[in-house]
Amino acid sequence: MKVALSIKNRIMTFGLLPETGNIQTVKMVRELREELAFTEEENEKYNLNISPQDGSYKWNKEADEEKNVDFPGVMVEVIKGVLKDMDEKKSLTDNHIDLYDIFVDAGEDTEV
Repeated sequence: MKVALSIKNRIMTFGLLPETGNIQTVKMVRELREELAFTEEENEKYNLNISPQDGSYKWNKEADEEKNVDFPGVMVEVIKGVLKDMDEKKSLTDNHIDLYDIFVDAGEDTEV
């Protein structure tokens, strides 16, 4: 599933990926993290900074551009499961709405 993700959604997706799993899942997560990660060029272009105090991210929102990321079907299901679980536990925030719409409400066959 190809998804166009904003800077915020790229950052938020990192937090939805599992830390542990079988070897296949861990390898897919590593590859996806590499694709979601920001290059040195992007860091400079977006003036991306992480606060040492609270770990929050700041960037030039006027320069925000979407990046097309290809999610394997397995990862789509993992992220969908995490978001559905958060919904059931009532732990979703406003920051999750776009990702919920992309991964849960949109079909796996949909290109966003």
